[in-house]
Amino acid sequence: MARTEYNAANVNAQVAVNTKMRALQKAQNESVTTKEFSDGRLRYYMAEIRSNTPGPTRGSAHVTEYNKITGQVRAWRECYDHQGNINRIHPKMIDGQQINSQHYPPTKKELESRKKPGRPK
Repeated sequence: MARTEYNAANVNAQVAVNTKMRALQKAQNESVTTKEFSDGRLRYYMAEIRSNTPGPTRGSAHVTEYNKITGQVRAWRECYDHQGNINRIHPKMIDGQQINSQHYPPTKKELESRKKPGRPK
């Protein structure tokens, strides 16, 4: 696939715009499911990846959302329980800006990493 460059006001914005557009193109080309909402948003769902460890989460899928009205592109991972319901979200990107964030709600590991020695649990 040919790489397309998009124009932005400065170098930092240019990187974000290119990342945003590549993420959207990848989602459009590789999604297994697409949902369109009445407000014009489109969500592209990648194939679910099964969890490697037993527990409340059976697996997760990468989701990219494109808002045709605002031009915003967001991406996150949705984690699913064994009934197929979403039980956790992990934000990944907003308009080409990568997000380094915890899961919502936080995982056990994330909660434990916040505990400081000597503090009551």
